[in-house]
Amino acid sequence: MTNPRQQLVFSLAKEMHADLVRFLRGRLRDRDEAEEVAQATYVRLLESEAGEGDLIANGRAYMFRTAANIAHDRWRRRALGNAVLVQIRDVPGIHRDGESTPEDLFVARSRLDDLVRALDELPENCRKALLLGRLNGLSHKEIAARLGVSVSMVKKYQRRALSHCHRRLYETGQEAR
Repeated sequence: MTNPRQQLVFSLAKEMHADLVRFLRGRLRDRDEAEEVAQATYVRLLESEAGEGDLIANGRAYMFRTAANIAHDRWRRRALGNAVLVQIRDVPGIHRDGESTPEDLFVARSRLDDLVRALDELPENCRKALLLGRLNGLSHKEIAARLGVSVSMVKKYQRRALSHCHRRLYETGQEAR
């Protein structure tokens, strides 16, 4: 049996799915990823603490804003993954010689997926410190102010995050051999 919130989300999803996927394709440039984000949006709406009044009064806007936020989070994770890959040296499975084969590109994409999983394993402040520094270009002092911690703690968070990512990439690289 479904509750009123579930019924509302199911109804919104049924009515707006095609529009939502089209909107997300414009942002993500990939139909499969747009479908994944649409599904994640429905799950987030079902799990949301927001009142049903927000969904009822502004269902379309609420759904599209939620989807845009999820898409943006994915973009940031992917961008962070690229930034971290540049920072991490000697990662097994990544070629930097400029002559990549399709197999090399597949391996690199797989390694990037491994990196995203490693980032998801990090404590929130470690991940934020790394994102704010690498993606947003904030200084240690600016990151410290945003997180409410000391500059030395920001440096520790970033070292921990990079070390964790390097270790996980090394481990998954060894498993692939």
